[in-house]
Amino acid sequence: MLALLLCGTLAGCDDLLEICDYGRARLDFLRTELGLPFAHGIPSEDTLERLLKRLNPTELEQTLRACAGSLVGRQLCVDGKEHRATTPAGQRQALLRTVSVWVADAHLSFGQAQIGAKANEKTAIPALLDTLEVAGSVVTIDAIACQPSIVAQVVASGADYVIALKKNAKTLCEQASEHLLARAAHLPTYRS
Repeated sequence: MLALLLCGTLAGCDDLLEICDYGRARLDFLRTELGLPFAHGIPSEDTLERLLKRLNPTELEQTLRACAGSLVGRQLCVDGKEHRATTPAGQRQALLRTVSVWVADAHLSFGQAQIGAKANEKTAIPALLDTLEVAGSVVTIDAIACQPSIVAQVVASGADYVIALKKNAKTLCEQASEHLLARAAHLPTYRS
C-alpha cells in the first residue's frame, strides 16, 4: 500500500481517491512491472486513510533512509529555503521555511526540517544534522552556518565540511586569508 501511495503521489494524484483511481487504472502495471501483488485489488480510500493515520512519520523516514543506503563518502548539501507564495503582504519573512539535506550524487533529498516561527537556519541546521548519520561524508553549507557550534557538531559526528565564509565575519575572514596566502605556494589551486 505504501508503494501505491508513493506511485500515486509521483503521478500527481492530489488525494486518496485519485490514488485509488490511479491504482485501478494501472493495476496490471503495478502487478507486472513493480511486483506488487494486490491479490484482492486496489485497497479502498478508507483503508489507505487508516494506514496513513497509523504511520509514524519519524519511523517511516528512518526506514526510507535505511533503504536509500549509506551517506559515507557522499556530499551532503545543507540549505534553507523560503517557500514561494507564503510571504504575507508587507512582511519580509515567509510563513513556510525549511532546511533540507540534498545528497548530491543520488539527486535525493535525505532530510528536511521546518524552521520554527521564532527560529532561523542557525538553530534548524544542528537539529536536522542530529537526525542523520553523517560520518565519513562531506557536509557543505552556505555562510549562515559559519558558526563554531555547527562546525564543532559536524566534526564531532565524523564528517568533513565545506562552509562558505563572507567578509562580514571580518576577523575570521582575515585569518583564513592570511592562512591561505602563507601556504599559497604549497597548495593546489584552480582559477577560471
